[in-house]
Amino acid sequence: MRTISVITPCFNGENFLFRYLDSLVEQDYKDVEFIFVNDGSTDKTEDIFLTYKPKLEKKGWKVVYIKQPHKNQAAALNKGLKIFRGEYLMWPDSDDILYPNHISKKVELMENNLDCGIGFNVVDTVDESDTNKIIGQLRRIHEENDTLYEDCLFGHSKMLWGGIGNIVRSSAFLDVVPDRDIYEGECGQNFQMIFPIAGKYKACYTEESLAKRVVRKGSHSNLQVWNSPQRIFDHEDTFLHSIMRTQISDNQKTRDIVAMINCFENYKNREKQQIEIKKKVEKEVKRIRQNIEKQQTKNKKITFLGFTLFKIIHKPKTTKIKLFGIIPILKIKEAK
Repeated sequence: MRTISVITPCFNGENFLFRYLDSLVEQDYKDVEFIFVNDGSTDKTEDIFLTYKPKLEKKGWKVVYIKQPHKNQAAALNKGLKIFRGEYLMWPDSDDILYPNHISKKVELMENNLDCGIGFNVVDTVDESDTNKIIGQLRRIHEENDTLYEDCLFGHSKMLWGGIGNIVRSSAFLDVVPDRDIYEGECGQNFQMIFPIAGKYKACYTEESLAKRVVRKGSHSNLQVWNSPQRIFDHEDTFLHSIMRTQISDNQKTRDIVAMINCFENYKNREKQQIEIKKKVEKEVKRIRQNIEKQQTKNKKITFLGFTLFKIIHKPKTTKIKLFGIIPILKIKEAK
């Protein structure tokens, strides 16, 4: 039986970590090295993990616990990369849920495709409010003539970035990342794990869903990649460092960097266009509301000898009375 190393970083996971660890306890694969990296959590993450540690060790798993001052996911992942020993490697997030045959099916996929350096599986998506209800699926979209390397750079909609959907052959990973170290940027750690392998090794696929990815508010991995200028900058920074570290020719690096920068410029322009559209929509909505309020406003004047004594202004939910039409003397609000 092949040993597989599972590296999971976690920061403040007390509200969801138990689901992930429960799914690990249910795994039907025995030869596992599980490396859990606590990225400086300030909640009960450590207590929860330590209650599960004996359960996992009882399965025959080798369990390694590492605690570091808080930095980011890439830095936490690096702690595990320095010491893992398995023949296969995967790096699920601490809020993922693995089906009981998750690990065994992934190892089987790689054993049946010995010429491949990376394997992909399908992942179900669920909302944190009801993890039993499947709301969608995530998969790597590929064709017979696989373009994994190019899709990593440009075809983001075709990729399956979450670590829950991947497994890599350790020999392939160490061939392209011999120093066992990825750039410790603020995001993009999955890109750094996949991209170097994609440049040199083939990929294999199974259409079987092997896990659930939980959509959580505030989750680092579930945030929209291109949802702010800062996120775009962070990814551009990580991609640039990753390309420079990849074992390709200098000419190829130059071409990839230029193409990558152009790609990110398109995303930036798209973000600017979306901001402009949002402003125009908000402006139009405000104008429409003002027109509606104006139409709903009914004024009545009480005059004497041609002079305005009182001006009564009816608005939605409010009636105002002004003396001589200019001095507010009474305001009446409708009861809720």
